[in-house]
Amino acid sequence: MNKAITLLAAAAVLFCFGSTASADLDNLDIGGDVKIMAVYTDNVIDFNDEGNYYEGDDQDDFLRIETHLWFQADLSDNVTAKVSVEVDRDFDYDTEAVDDDAYGAGYYYDGRAQQYYGGSSDDLLVYLEEAWIQFAYVYDSAISMKLGRQFIQLGDGFVVGDANPLYPMYLSSLGEYEVEPFDALNFWYDGDDWVFTLVYTKLNESRAFDNTPARGDVDAYIAYFSYTGWEGYEGDLYFIMSTIDAIGSDLEIDDGYYANGDAEVYAIGARLAGEPTDGLTFKLEALYEFGTIDVGDDVDIKAWAVEAGIKYAFDNEYNPFIGFTYVFQSGDDDYDDDFETYIPLFENRVYGEIFDPYTWGNLHIFNLYGGFDLSEDVALAAKYYYFLAVEKEDMMYGWDDESLGHEFDVYLDYQFSEETSAMLAAGVLIPDDGIDDTFAGGDADMAWFVRAGVKVEF
Repeated sequence: MNKAITLLAAAAVLFCFGSTASADLDNLDIGGDVKIMAVYTDNVIDFNDEGNYYEGDDQDDFLRIETHLWFQADLSDNVTAKVSVEVDRDFDYDTEAVDDDAYGAGYYYDGRAQQYYGGSSDDLLVYLEEAWIQFAYVYDSAISMKLGRQFIQLGDGFVVGDANPLYPMYLSSLGEYEVEPFDALNFWYDGDDWVFTLVYTKLNESRAFDNTPARGDVDAYIAYFSYTGWEGYEGDLYFIMSTIDAIGSDLEIDDGYYANGDAEVYAIGARLAGEPTDGLTFKLEALYEFGTIDVGDDVDIKAWAVEAGIKYAFDNEYNPFIGFTYVFQSGDDDYDDDFETYIPLFENRVYGEIFDPYTWGNLHIFNLYGGFDLSEDVALAAKYYYFLAVEKEDMMYGWDDESLGHEFDVYLDYQFSEETSAMLAAGVLIPDDGIDDTFAGGDADMAWFVRAGVKVEF
């Protein structure tokens, strides 16, 4: 039923869109893309060949089709409208990870469709990805607004860039990272060398099942100020308020760990980025979280996070580059009246394609990366990650040892033509004592992924 409602809603929006734009088809742009991908993973869920959490191992291999179709019209009086639809399907799914006996009848939650599916992953999924109207420079002022379902990224996405970063829980299961749009009212004032943005967004509604790792109702209010008056530099200040209802089970502190309950999370932060000399860029961002979270009693949130990075691009025909990023997410080592584990809100980040689902607070993340063009059409890149727990006995994201593991990811991209591209990616996670003792009972195995695909845009 939900799938039919989604299709009918998309059709209704497209009909209205077409009626509005029909007066001047020269202003109507239509486009899209088709992507076919093959995915193989092994041990990415429990890091164990013998199947610690599942009956048998967790080896997956399948194909996936992803299609987008979008319509955009530039109308009169600085008015622009856009509608886009995404259609996904996994097929030839061969896995022991989703087992009727081992995994509760094989149910899985689709974060984009906001509903559960059972038995297999080959359902045809349809999403209304974007549906917005933009009014630019209203009444010849510096004020603009975008209303509706839209992608929003503030800064470079360390805090605001993905409406539902909990989805997907395992990136390799879909073949690549999916950024979710916001249902939002987005207003901004564009000064000569600064922009002030105000956003209200409704991110999630309540879920169908209790005791799931998904969030319930989530609202957010964002104020973001960005200054570009320094040549080659950008400075940002921001404030976020997010109300989160029922983001997990109802377990309390007395049950042995912090449960995810209703929360009011506030964040204040600052960011500085720039290019001090040709080819050299840097970024530094820090934020502090405060508020309350209900775990039977209200507990004060006192958490913080830092991201610092540097990158150098060489002036060479092969366009080589090298960079390093460090991320700190605070942890909590005691059951006192403060909740000190950092809660990522709406980040647009992937910290290791295998390990990323576990990068939710209580971590030092070290990322060394680089790449170059093999030819005019072929590019090669590689990333190395080292993960280290901040607190060994973290109350929410606990590990049995500080050193968690190392991940190596490699990417090869080939641009056939302006419209057609191919990609090949592979990675391995080498577990250390933290993963070994926490997940695999002292016998962790390496985790792998391989992904290949082709994409055509039109």
